[in-house]
Amino acid sequence: MDFTINGQTANITLEKEENVGELLSGIEQWLQNSDHCVSGIVIDGKDIVSGAVSEVFSQKLDSINTIDIRTSSQLELYLEALMTVLQCLEICENASYEDKKAIQKMWEEGAAASFIKHKETALFSLLNDVFSNTGLHPKDAQALIMERIRELEHTRQEIGSMEHLIEDCVKRLEDLPLDLQTGKNVKAAETMQFFSGISEKLFRIIAIMEQKGVHFESIKIEDQTFQAFFEELSTALEELLSAYESKDSVLVGDLSEYELAPRLRNFYASINNPDLFLF
Repeated sequence: MDFTINGQTANITLEKEENVGELLSGIEQWLQNSDHCVSGIVIDGKDIVSGAVSEVFSQKLDSINTIDIRTSSQLELYLEALMTVLQCLEICENASYEDKKAIQKMWEEGAAASFIKHKETALFSLLNDVFSNTGLHPKDAQALIMERIRELEHTRQEIGSMEHLIEDCVKRLEDLPLDLQTGKNVKAAETMQFFSGISEKLFRIIAIMEQKGVHFESIKIEDQTFQAFFEELSTALEELLSAYESKDSVLVGDLSEYELAPRLRNFYASINNPDLFLF
């Protein structure tokens, strides 16, 4: 049997594997320390679609002439899943009630839903509500998915486009103590929601940059390593959310004005650095 991975001859020695299922299991274990996983399989020139892979698990390897295992990075698979979701949302926008039920079923049984469920639970839940007609309008969900796609495909540009949002968020955090003292509770709630959304986006982008090969070990922020600064920022964010929920306005004010506002500005400046983007 001629065995290849992504079309290239693979220097892998089969041991006790007798069928396709055992082979795939072994390949997955071999890939587990990398950023890749099995995304497809071609047996004797026939591309086995995702829904039919389980049907060939029991096929004996000695009955196969050629087998090509396709692997993809986590980012590639995530982008593919998001593209699939975007297509479903575009169809769903003007679909009839019956067609929407069919789209919902297609989503629930598809590979995109399975991947996103494990990758981003909150997004999976949100999309479930959209496709069951109990959440966002499909048009609004499209905007959210397109933002995720931009983060993956145009990471550098997406970070650069956040500059005015970061400054606006810093200003709102600096004003938060006064807003709480003067009873501007609606504005304070909006600030908390805005800051939480900005933080989540920055954390997503950091994860993407790391997967694309950016190394933060050499970066210093306020005389701290990037990792130490990042951990302290995350802790301060959790403390702020906890203090806000418990209505501790004094602690909320101190954390927002003196801890998080300056840290957010410095953190953004450290990652909005063209020298980091060599991928």
